[in-house]
Amino acid sequence: MKTLFISLIAIFTGFSVPALDIRHGKASPGSHIENSIDAGKTSIPKQDLLSDISNAEKCNDQNPDSVSALHSSGPQIYGPLVACATKTYHYISQGDSLSSFTWTVQGGFIHGNPHDTEIDITWTDTVFAQIKLTETNYSGQSIFVYVAITVYALPVSEIHGKNSACITPALSYYTTSNQPGVLRHWNLDGGGSILMNGTDSIGIEWNQPGDHLISLRTVSIYAGCDSTTSFVVHVDSIPMISFPAPNLSVCAPYVLQVHGNNPLHGYHYDWHFGDSTGSTDANPLHNYIGPGDYSVSLIVNGRFGCADTATSVIHVKPSAQALFSVQTNSDTNYAGSTTFSFTNNSIGAYTYQWNFGDGNLSNVNEPDYVYGAAGTFTVTLRAIASSGCVDSMTKIVEVISPEIIFVPSAFSPNGDNVNDYFSVVHNNIRELKITVYNEWGQLIFTSAEPDFHWDGIFHGRLIDQGLYGYRIQATGTFGENFDLQGKLTVLR
Repeated sequence: MKTLFISLIAIFTGFSVPALDIRHGKASPGSHIENSIDAGKTSIPKQDLLSDISNAEKCNDQNPDSVSALHSSGPQIYGPLVACATKTYHYISQGDSLSSFTWTVQGGFIHGNPHDTEIDITWTDTVFAQIKLTETNYSGQSIFVYVAITVYALPVSEIHGKNSACITPALSYYTTSNQPGVLRHWNLDGGGSILMNGTDSIGIEWNQPGDHLISLRTVSIYAGCDSTTSFVVHVDSIPMISFPAPNLSVCAPYVLQVHGNNPLHGYHYDWHFGDSTGSTDANPLHNYIGPGDYSVSLIVNGRFGCADTATSVIHVKPSAQALFSVQTNSDTNYAGSTTFSFTNNSIGAYTYQWNFGDGNLSNVNEPDYVYGAAGTFTVTLRAIASSGCVDSMTKIVEVISPEIIFVPSAFSPNGDNVNDYFSVVHNNIRELKITVYNEWGQLIFTSAEPDFHWDGIFHGRLIDQGLYGYRIQATGTFGENFDLQGKLTVLR
């Protein structure tokens, strides 16, 4: 039996219908193809291609082994038809398992071997992008297919704004470029709150110091590709200002002393006191001598540009000046006898108040005063100006008890425990000597003790009732000398 080789050759420019080419024989006018060829199949099974062929010897045969064909639909490409520039995508070919493939790309470039069944392509051209896949069967016959790829520009992720911020209720704004056909996803890793989230901008209220990350993901709504960027913002706190109370009203002279500002945190302080002077100290001390309205301002700058400003007006009112002097009518100030005369030399006051330090007060302009008890007293004069401002002055005065000696005129040494001893009552006496004589001038008692007690005994017996003479010589604590002589009656 003769073997007939029949091959079905498909020649494509675009898409075409296969034609029969019979080798080593010819088709008779009556021969025909009983079964049609399914050109959509990757490989054509033998049983699907059966032909009745008549040759010159009139032999009739069915020979499925002698027919081969290249499918007419061409190879198939699996992969995305929409892509983003600069991104890499994976594509797979599908055709006859015995065929070889060749990839050709316009508008991009292939990674790896262009003859592999699977390839990766990075697209670069957003104007024209195309894949050509050529399939060549084992007989050397080729067919190809073109696939157009729509390539979009990769979305740009960029963040514009200051890379430093301050903790403040005011929003800090960050923007990105306005691109059509993209979605934007903003994210903040902490340190604040996104209070305004727009398509191409956000507003953040920062509430924590430190370095904080803003990130932006931009997604193409056509191709689904995205790009991401991040932006570090250093957030610093605004300096906490310690500042005089607003509209402070004080009396001249006034010393402004500031407390509570932190000089070690890298802040710069710029004070203006409203009297052509200033300071860069964190906590300055400043004297206002005369009355007036002074505009005080403070500007504090932090290390990263965070700043705060405070202003205030200090109203310094005029004050009186309290002045006085004091004189006494004796060399020694005794309680109950010495008069203290106060002279008022105050300036700018319209009313006065004296405090003598013993609980007594006076509104007299220049009072005289006698202390009823001994002691050390602080005398204070308050001079009050018409503005209500008060000035005061103080002096210390010493008042002593008098140096006195009281001598009784009689005593009765009779053992009834009433007035049985002779003694004197004294105050502020440091030395005392007493002598007692009878009517003949005989010395019957003497003592050098200020607190002596005599029981009337002389030479072991009680003296007789009668009249006796005494002499007391004494020196007071503050230097006064006494020489007292008198009569003493002894009663029985």
